[in-house]
Amino acid sequence: MELAKLFSRFFWFFGGILLILGLIFAAERAVFLGSSQTARGTVVDVRTEQNAVPFLDDGTGYHYYPTVEFFPQGSSPVRFESPAGLTGVVYLVGEEVPVRFRPGRPEGAVIDSFLGIFGRSLVLGGSGLLFILFGFVATKGFDRKKY
Repeated sequence: MELAKLFSRFFWFFGGILLILGLIFAAERAVFLGSSQTARGTVVDVRTEQNAVPFLDDGTGYHYYPTVEFFPQGSSPVRFESPAGLTGVVYLVGEEVPVRFRPGRPEGAVIDSFLGIFGRSLVLGGSGLLFILFGFVATKGFDRKKY
C-alpha cells in the first residue's frame, strides 16, 4: 500500500472517531441544557497550575480552575471545581457566576458559559475535522512535488 494512502486512512479513521465522540458529547450537552436548571454561584477558590511550556517566558502557561459554591433550592450548598482549566479568563474569589445543574444531580454542575458547556465537544469535534482534512491532504501525496 502506498504511504500516502496509509496516512490518509489513518487520519480518516482517527478523525472519524474524534468527530463521532465530539458529536456524542454535544448531544449529551444538548440534553443537559434541556433538563438543567440555573442558579447563581460564588467563586470560593481558584486553583492555579503552570504548565511546563518550553521556550516560553516565565509567567506563561497558567491554567485557572475556579471552585464554585451554589445553593440548589431546598438543598445544602454544593461545591464543584471547573474541570477545564481556563487560560484567558480569571475568576476572582467572591465573584458571582452563573451555574447550570441537573436537579437530581447538582454535583455535576458546570459554569453556565458556552465553553463551559460545549468546550469538550468543540475540542474533540474540531480535532476530528482537522484529522479528516489532513487525511484528504495525504491522498494528494507527500512526495509528488519537488520543492
